[in-house]
Parts: sequence; structure tokens; C-alpha cells
Amino acid sequence: MSSGYLRVDPAGNVEVLVEQAVASHEVDVEKARADLKVAESDLAAWGDKPTDGDWVNLLHRVQWAQARIDAAAN
Repeated sequence: MSSGYLRVDPAGNVEVLVEQAVASHEVDVEKARADLKVAESDLAAWGDKPTDGDWVNLLHRVQWAQARIDAAAN
């Protein structure tokens, strides 16, 4: 699951709103590893430029790829 919103009401009902989600058994681990490698490279190439929305998007790409790898491992 990517970044988003989670709410649990008093009755215990759960509402989840996310931009991306994938079941752990559906993760293409090799693709996730390739995505992580590219995203980390792009983030490293950012250098000392000021962080902005593009930098945040790069960070989210790294985190999403790592989350998919972690999900597949469990």
C-alpha cells in the first residue's frame, strides 16, 4: 500500500484510501528491485539541489519500490 489515509470508526470498521496497492502475492519482485535501483539512482543524482515536489516524488518512488519488496518477503 502506498501513502494514503486510514480511518477506524468506533465500531471497528476500517476505511483505507490509497493511491496504489498490490497484494503481496502479486508483487513482481524483479520489477520492484529494478524500480528501486532506478529510483535510488535518480534520487542520488539529485545532488545538492533544493528539495521540492520532484524530489518528494523521487522519494516516494524509492519507498513504493521498497514497500513492494518488503511485502513480497512476508
